[in-house]
Amino acid sequence: AGFSVYMGKDSAENDALIEYGWRSDVWFHVDSLSSAHVYLRLPAEAALCGCQQRCGCLLEQVSEEIIDEMCQLVKANSISGVKMASVQVVYTPHSNLRKEANMKEGSVSFYSSSHRRLKLVEKNRELVKRLEKTRREAFPDLQRERMAFKQQCVGILKARRQAAAEAAAAADPRKQQYT
Repeated sequence: AGFSVYMGKDSAENDALIEYGWRSDVWFHVDSLSSAHVYLRLPAEAALCGCQQRCGCLLEQVSEEIIDEMCQLVKANSISGVKMASVQVVYTPHSNLRKEANMKEGSVSFYSSSHRRLKLVEKNRELVKRLEKTRREAFPDLQRERMAFKQQCVGILKARRQAAAEAAAAADPRKQQYT
């Protein structure tokens, strides 16, 4: 479906993911416990939904199955959460994350509670085993990826504007050009 998953190993990696996340990323974390930050990266087109909000509509683009998988990853990568039968997982669009200078490394808060979702997650060993088989450890240049994302968004917006202008010109016979 065009999704990628990023997971911070420690608070420093979590902070890097916070800093260089994309508007279209969905962030997952075990609520009230220490855990890895897991980011579900949606395609750039998803970031350009047009609503200009903190983008709760992004969450509607992700199937319940994918949300369950991300919640299992977060639970499995929480020091105390992995030992518990069930935990609450919080998830929200990256654009709803709030990071202030005085916060501890890896800590975040939210701009709006309305785009913050909670899900009760019970241990599912088979699903975690299946997901772990797809794990690939990499150290991407998050800053470069974010710059490329912004360029891709600009290209998408230009193409949309061009298509809209062409459609408007085709709909208005007074603007027809003759050669």
